[in-house]
Amino acid sequence: TRRDKEGEWVGLKYANYILNDRFGTRKRPYLHHNAKVLSLPILQEIRNIWEDELLATGRSRFRGVDNEVTITFLAAHYTIEKHRESLLYAWFSKADVNRDGLLNAEEKREIRSLLLASGSFKEEEGDILQVFHPSNRVPSISSLEHEEDSLFTSVEGYPFFQPFLHLQAPKDVRRRNALSKIVSRFPFPELVGEDEVVCEVNLRDCFGEDDEQAEDVFKRVVFERNKQCGDCILVALLRGGERKGLDSFLPLPSMEPRGRERIDSSTLQIGMTKSFSESSFPFPPTSSSESTRKFFLHLLARYSYSLFNSPLLFHIIRSPVDLERELARLLPDNSPDSNLPPLPYKMLTLNDDLKNGQNATFIKVEELMAEFFEGMWGEEKIVAKPPWEKEQAVTGE
Repeated sequence: TRRDKEGEWVGLKYANYILNDRFGTRKRPYLHHNAKVLSLPILQEIRNIWEDELLATGRSRFRGVDNEVTITFLAAHYTIEKHRESLLYAWFSKADVNRDGLLNAEEKREIRSLLLASGSFKEEEGDILQVFHPSNRVPSISSLEHEEDSLFTSVEGYPFFQPFLHLQAPKDVRRRNALSKIVSRFPFPELVGEDEVVCEVNLRDCFGEDDEQAEDVFKRVVFERNKQCGDCILVALLRGGERKGLDSFLPLPSMEPRGRERIDSSTLQIGMTKSFSESSFPFPPTSSSESTRKFFLHLLARYSYSLFNSPLLFHIIRSPVDLERELARLLPDNSPDSNLPPLPYKMLTLNDDLKNGQNATFIKVEELMAEFFEGMWGEEKIVAKPPWEKEQAVTGE
């Protein structure tokens, strides 16, 4: 295919490339064309890690010409990957029972028994753990204000886990279509039965058998073999044994010091480098007088997120004819005979894809847009002006 130097794909692919270096290689889904909410602390982290790449993006005069990054894609997926990393970092820290920075043979046997509670070993292959679908451990999201549009929350684990088995589509067509565009993942009970195996993990390949630095094992499982080991182990922990939810990852409160120390936000910035191989993950992450549980609760809260199906209409303007047809069905019908239900959109994106042509085409498009804006938000449509609207336009300046 021909490279479109004015398109967005160069920036998207480059953003995914630098994410691969930091979090391990995987495909990451496209974000909808709509308004984005960005966290300032997350943007500051991204600037500290990829300052050169962001400066190069700022110097790029035209999109797609150089290796610039798409900041919204980078920020969204950075947040998701950091939450996954933090979950597994918390669990690995708990697995280092004696807090000496090593995972010894005894601690690795304990890891094996913990994971066995969420699956079963193949009898003919003792190191292969089969992990079952964890729908019985997924927290309820029924308290969310817009539950019908909710796809995923960070307390459910990692949204881009891909089971190796063929999943049946959900009965709800709208949710199925949204999922097919955004994620392939496990949490919805209608996707897979609880007794179905969704992945297998070779514990010997993931953890090894000899004494090793906990940090080395962590990087191998979480980043180098992110899909073969890290994702499947995360699913196993979500299914859990006696403990549920985040408690599967965190130390027990009874094992923690009783201090009320304040968590310095700077201590939460772990692994602020461009490559996971260069990043430092201390084991243990806190001193003996500090609460490791509180530290990780703050860390997980920092990277918490929710994924929603945006009620968005995205229309590409290619000609006045198709634009007029699309806008006509969006204008409210205020006639008393109208029984049309309201359209299920709360956001509208109009993408200008007009090719070079006659001037009359552009004039017609401008007229259609002006008519649409007046019909939606004109003087007669607005009962009370919002506070940011001026009473009248300022002229002569």
